[in-house]
Amino acid sequence: MENNDSEIRKAIEAIREEMTLAVLAYGLESTIVLRKSKELDDLLNRFERLKSEGKAKREKEAMGRSKGGVRKWKNEGDGRAMV
Repeated sequence: MENNDSEIRKAIEAIREEMTLAVLAYGLESTIVLRKSKELDDLLNRFERLKSEGKAKREKEAMGRSKGGVRKWKNEGDGRAMV
């Protein structure tokens, strides 16, 4: 994910720069600026999804590790044994 994260961050900055230059050259309501704005929105949404997926994956992995540390008791004959 780190590689995708870095690539998306670079793409976001590039589109922001392009959009800023397009605003200066053509004005806020130009077709070019609106297209760049949509591209930027799409990249930002993708970036947020990646962050959310990564967070969910890390939380799931952490839960799996914590479950592995839990000891269970099992009845064995007259006593109880730890498994």
